[in-house]
Amino acid sequence: MLKIQGHPAKATTAAPRRAGNTSKRFSLHPSSAPKAEKAPEKPTISEQIVHSLADLEKQRQAIDKALASAQRGRTFDAVELISLQAKVYRYAHEMEIYSRVVDRATTAAKTVLSQQG
Repeated sequence: MLKIQGHPAKATTAAPRRAGNTSKRFSLHPSSAPKAEKAPEKPTISEQIVHSLADLEKQRQAIDKALASAQRGRTFDAVELISLQAKVYRYAHEMEIYSRVVDRATTAAKTVLSQQG
């Protein structure tokens, strides 16, 4: 027989637990019932666009700030220069994407207007 910390192990006759079978207590009292939380509202397309453009403006401001400090004579180490290069690359890439979206939206609007009149 196995002994754990001086006590003999007891054989159990209980049925084995199934995987995923968790013991939860349920109550019929409304005060103890878990309250359903509201799902966060999904932002509208216009809110997403505004947020995205605000983020793009923050990126531009950070780049402008770094360039202005360089013009005032600040020197940058290699890590800071690589970081600045990555910021400029990301900013340029996002501007290219926005440019394409605006171009395609403009083209679509022109197509719709030309078919109506």
